[in-house]
Parts: sequence; structure tokens; C-alpha cells
Amino acid sequence: MKVHGIVKFRYFILFFNLIFSLHLFFPSLYRSQGLENSLNEEFHDYLLKGDQLENLFPDSAIYYYQKALEILNNDQLDNDILESKIDLFIKVGRIFHLQSKYSFANDYYSRALSESQAILNDSLMAESNFNIAEINLENGSYANAVTSYITAKELFRKINYVDGIFWSDIGLGIIYRELGNAELSKKHYGLAIKLGESENKKDYIAISYNNLGNLYKQIGEYDTAIKYLQLALKSFENYGEEKFVSDCLEGIGEVYAEINNHERAIEYFKRSTEIAEALNDNYRLFSKYANTANSYVQIGDNKNALMYFSKTIELAQSIGDKARLSEVLIMVSDFYKSSGDLNLALLNLNKSLLISKEVGDTVSIATALNSLSELYFQKKDYKAAYQNALKSFQISSQKNLMKTLAKSSLSLSRILEIQGNYEDSFYYFKIYTKTKDALLNSEKLKILEDTEAKYNTERIKSEKLELENTSLASERQLQNQNILIFFLGVVLLISLVGIGFYLFRKRIERRKSSQNSLRMKRRIDLLNSQINEKNRELTSKALLISQNNEVLRSVVNSIEDYLKDEKRDKNELKRLKKQLQEIYEEKSWDDFLQHFEQVHPQFYKNLLAKCDDLSPTEQKVCAFLKMNLNTKEISQITSQTTKAIEVMRSRIRKKMDIPHEESLTKTIQIL
Repeated sequence: MKVHGIVKFRYFILFFNLIFSLHLFFPSLYRSQGLENSLNEEFHDYLLKGDQLENLFPDSAIYYYQKALEILNNDQLDNDILESKIDLFIKVGRIFHLQSKYSFANDYYSRALSESQAILNDSLMAESNFNIAEINLENGSYANAVTSYITAKELFRKINYVDGIFWSDIGLGIIYRELGNAELSKKHYGLAIKLGESENKKDYIAISYNNLGNLYKQIGEYDTAIKYLQLALKSFENYGEEKFVSDCLEGIGEVYAEINNHERAIEYFKRSTEIAEALNDNYRLFSKYANTANSYVQIGDNKNALMYFSKTIELAQSIGDKARLSEVLIMVSDFYKSSGDLNLALLNLNKSLLISKEVGDTVSIATALNSLSELYFQKKDYKAAYQNALKSFQISSQKNLMKTLAKSSLSLSRILEIQGNYEDSFYYFKIYTKTKDALLNSEKLKILEDTEAKYNTERIKSEKLELENTSLASERQLQNQNILIFFLGVVLLISLVGIGFYLFRKRIERRKSSQNSLRMKRRIDLLNSQINEKNRELTSKALLISQNNEVLRSVVNSIEDYLKDEKRDKNELKRLKKQLQEIYEEKSWDDFLQHFEQVHPQFYKNLLAKCDDLSPTEQKVCAFLKMNLNTKEISQITSQTTKAIEVMRSRIRKKMDIPHEESLTKTIQIL
């Protein structure tokens, strides 16, 4: 489950607003001269008090800024004074923005835009459009946000303001990511990286890498996602931006959550949360609480899940972002579903779907439809389950959403199998297998682990180099002291280095041992999953063979009726009858046998080693027992009566010398 990167983007933008205000401040230096001549001291007093209180008591600052605006409420003001008035609108809007009072913030930003358009001030129009775009992005009004960002970007380019161009591209990249348009999102992040490279701004590149990591995570390319997130993390750690470090740690945790390693994900989420709590950053804490709650749900820890959901809901009430509210409702629905309360789960999913459609968030729409399908399937309402799964499949196919495509195709396969439509069921199951393999296979897991190990190794080397530099500096200081202290210091230093090296080596050994154990567990789980999938495929194949045999048998019967008419030429029909009989008696079995031996390559060898006088028909029955099929299912596939199958089972038991108190099926399955 994704949580919007908009949370992280918001404070980037507010930081940008402060920088942009400084950019606009210089023109105001010369216009303040005119203000002193035309306005009374009361205006300056209000303005000064507002500036002093803005950071500590923002509500009081708003009061004084509004008082100052009342003094400027005159249609006969010249351009210099109007620019000061626009600055005040933006200041008030920014305070409301920080307080998550979006409607008030949007009102003041819109008034600033209207006034700046009246005096044709490109700088102020650019800033106003950008602020409005940011409000629309956070509220999920993506179409309006795109229009405002594009307008702001063109104005920033016109006045050659690099920061504005960069942040506009980042904002557009986030919007297109949320709308499921990965190519346009990559395009704008790529433009942001190129700008950072041309301007030699490492923070631009790191921020772009972070957003690219979130994009690749969303579309299921996890190895690429973690590569970009770790590049961003390394850059942010180097220049000490704690809030950005917190965001990257959360992004890496989200990748592990996507591949169902929720214990590892919780570790990263907690590290990220600790930083955000230390910074008292409630806005960032929203996504971190939500992600942590979701991972606790997945591992069945309902107590901690409820605690973090409560924290998430408390923060959500003060933020009011519809897009993120939709995602939290899906998480809450999953929690209730796992707890067995299907009615509350359905209620939350329907709310999420309505909100997602309202804001046009295709990723959340596909996710909600998938969850609805699973819920209706659990309630045995297969018609509703099929309809929701099909809608999710269509959206996922159109938008290339690999994760939801895999889930929807598997749901469709299960529903159609229950309804007896084995051909379509097998078709969707093949799509599921192909998509799942593309989404996450053993090779990708290895790449992901290797990428993280490479990053950790580089970090350890950096820490070691830093320690060595500190050690050299200490040695130079000791040289200025007397000989006795020098020798004692050298002995102490050698001892510390020896102990440190020993502890360091032990830590590396423990880490390698842990990683090897985890890698082996994942490999075993993956192999078991592949065997289960092959068995399902064999069952579907066997049923399909049975259906084909019935059709062919019907054709043979029709030909026999035809042959009863002695006036017709029968030689050609006799030849056709013989070919059809060969198909349903031999060719279908050969095709099934080829698939069976791919899954159980040693079975027939072990079977004949135990009992070499089994007939071909008895060997077939043993193969079906290996697949854990019961007598009725074997009867359907082989077109024989259940009585005939029971007799054959008795002969097999007798030939293999298996006592009656032992299970024939279990004996066959261990071969």
C-alpha cells in the first residue's frame, strides 16, 4: 500500500517559498522608501509586529498582517504599494498553509495572483501560481495543479529563477506519478536532475532521486527504487538534512513492505518516525504512522496496528487531504477484513473508492476495486467479485500498474475456476504468473539485497575513513606532549583499534549470517510457491484434457452412427475415427505427462523402483494421487466410474504391499 509522497513534498515547497520571498525582497527595498512617504507609522508598526510574531505566534502575526492590509485597502495605490500588499497576501497564505487550513490559504494566494496580474508583475505571478498549484496538489485537485505549475514554470523561466523551475518540475512529476502516468513523471524528474547537474546543485539531484525511487516503487520496479532511494539517502546524510533522511528511510521501508518483508519494513519506518518525532514534524508523521500500522496488520500484530491507526486518524483530522484519506481508508478496511468484520471493511472500501474517483487517483481506484473483489469473494458474492476484479484489471492494464494487475488477474482466475470456466481461468492465471514474475522474482530479490549491501559497505568504509582521520589528528596532538604520555597514548590507541576491529569483524559476520539465513528462507518460500503454482497448472491442464476427451469421444460416436449406413464410403471415416481415438487416448496423456515430469521429475523413477509391475493405467492413477486428487476428481479426468478407480486403488495397494491402516495417497506423495 502506498502513502503519498505529497507529505514529503510539502515541506520542500515551504522551504522554497521562504527562499523565493528573499528573492522578492530586494525589489521591496526601493519601494519601502515610497511607503514611508505615503503611509502612516501605524502600517509599519503592524508590519513589524507581524514579522516578529510569524514564527512563534502565527495567529497573532495574521492579526497584525490583516490590520496592515486594512490600511492598504485603497484602489488608488501605486504599483510599489500594491507589491507590498501582494507580499502580505502571500505571507498570510503561507501561515494558513503551514496550519493546513487550505481553503484560507488558497483564498489569500488567489488574491495575490489577481493583484499581481493587474500590475503585470512576473515574479509575483509566478510565486502565486506556484503556491496555488501546491494547494491543489495536496488537496488532490490534480488538473488544476498541473495548469498552475506549468504557468508558474514558464514565468520562472522568463525571470530566470532556477529554484522555481526545479520545484515546478518536481511538483509535476509527483502529480503524474499519482495519476499513474509513469513516463511523464520520469520526464519531469529527469528535467529536474539535468537542472541540478547544470547548476551543480547536489540537493536538487538528491531530491530528484528520492522522488524517482518513490515512482519506481509504485510501478513495481523495486530494485531500481531502492537504488535511487539509497543514492538520495547517502546525499542527504552527507549534508545533514534530517527531514530528508527520514523520508528516504520511509521510502526504503515501503519497498520492503511491497515485497512482504514487513518486519524489515517496520525497522525502517521506526527509524524514520524517530527523526520526524524529534523534529516535531506532524505532517511527515502522518505517512509514517500509516505505513507502520499497515505493516503491523500484515504480520498480525493487531495491538500495535490499532495504536498506529489511532495516531494516523488523529493527524488525518487536522490535514484534510482527500487523496491520502482514501489510502488510509483502504488500510483500515484491510485491518477490519483481517479481524473478520466484513461489513466495516466494505463500508471503508466504498468510501475510499468514492474519494479516489473524485480526485482521479487511478492507483487508489485500482487498489480499492481489487480489495472490494477480495471482500465479495470472501462473502461468496462471485458476481460482484468478478465485476470489481475486471474493472481493476482494465485500469491496471491501461496504466501499467503491475502490482494491482497481478492481484486482479489472480482474483479473476480464482472466480472463474469456481464458476467452472477453466479456459478463461487458466488464461488469467498465466497473466498473473507472468506479471508476478516480472514484478518480483528471485533475481530481483538478490539484486535488491546486493544493492543494499553495497550501500551499507560504502557507508561503513566512509565511517572507517572518518575514524582513521580522527585517529591521525589525535596522534598529531599527542606528539606535542611528553614522551611518557605519547607512549601511553600509542598503547591505548592500539588497544582501542584492536578491540574496534574485533567488534567490527564480529558485526560483519553476524550480518552476513543473518543475510544468508534470510536469503535461504526466501529461496525456499519461492520454490514452494512455484511448486504450488505448477500443481494448479497441472490440475487445470488435466481438467482441460478431460473436457477435450469428452468432445473427441462425442465426435467418434457420431462417426460410428455414420458408419452404420452401408451405402456410404466408410474407409475415410474409419481413418478419421482412428486418428481421433489416438488423440484422446494417447496424445492428451503425453501432453499432461510432459508438464507433470517438469514438476515431479523423479516420481516415476521412484515409483517403478518401489513396484515395477504397475500397468500404465495404474501409473496414471498414481500420478493423480501425487497431485493430491481424490477418487471423484480422478474419475472425472479419466472418464471412468468412481467404482473402477476404487478397484484400481485396491490393486495398486496390493501390488505395492501397503497395509490397509496406511494411507495410499500419503505413501504415493512421499515418493
